[in-house]
Amino acid sequence: DGLPCYYTAKYEYRKMSTAQLQSNQGYQRPVDPRHVQEIIDNFDPLYLDEIVVSYRDGRYFVIDGQNRIAAFRHMNRGKDSIVNCKVHHGLSYEQEADMFVHFDSIKKKLRYCDTIRAKAEAQNDPTVQDINRILHEHGLTWSYTGSGAHREYTVTASKALVDCYTDLGPLLFERVVVVLVKTWNGRRESLSAAFLKGMALFLNTYATDLDEIYLLKKLDGMTTAEVKSLARAEVGDNKVEVKYARVFLKRYNYRAGKMKLRNLLDD
Repeated sequence: DGLPCYYTAKYEYRKMSTAQLQSNQGYQRPVDPRHVQEIIDNFDPLYLDEIVVSYRDGRYFVIDGQNRIAAFRHMNRGKDSIVNCKVHHGLSYEQEADMFVHFDSIKKKLRYCDTIRAKAEAQNDPTVQDINRILHEHGLTWSYTGSGAHREYTVTASKALVDCYTDLGPLLFERVVVVLVKTWNGRRESLSAAFLKGMALFLNTYATDLDEIYLLKKLDGMTTAEVKSLARAEVGDNKVEVKYARVFLKRYNYRAGKMKLRNLLDD
């Protein structure tokens, strides 16, 4: 009772040529070139939904899927392609528009943390798998969705982890993890995005120049609260990771003598 009548409309699944399909109805948005390119870059027919079509007045109108159609044509050098369609019969133009709104409203992009969790469960993403391996080897747990954020030895900063691993590579990324764990023993504040990215920037900048054992000695006794306070006091750059990297550099250089590193963070 009260449901729109198109939920009981007849439909069939058919393979159709894109030449038969008409887009650009008044209720649709224009084709989005960026979305089309994203479909092309991540193309896998296994995960593509059917083109949703309405057969009305002797023609086939696209309700949902015009970006996919544009992607198919692009990949076929501008020529039409055969695509899987779900064809509805008996819909009015107004019901098509209402169905378009329904489809558009339920298309919610996954949160980054949910995407990472899904990749971890699928066990087919080399980056996620290797990050997990490194964290596990050093006693850390990766909480993809942020649960357990108040537990020690738990990392919730998924994007920072992936960004650091991607920028640094596995060897230098592991050095970041080692320094953070050995210095602050898995305290949750030390595994935040700011600490991860700040230490990543510092180690990446001075990868071949610094002495890691000396760094650990200089950081010993420095609390996470002290690091955060000093980082907040840093001026001249809005990037949090730069402020944290400066704190680590200044700590390393304090009474360092010949071990002192040149400031490359502001170059």
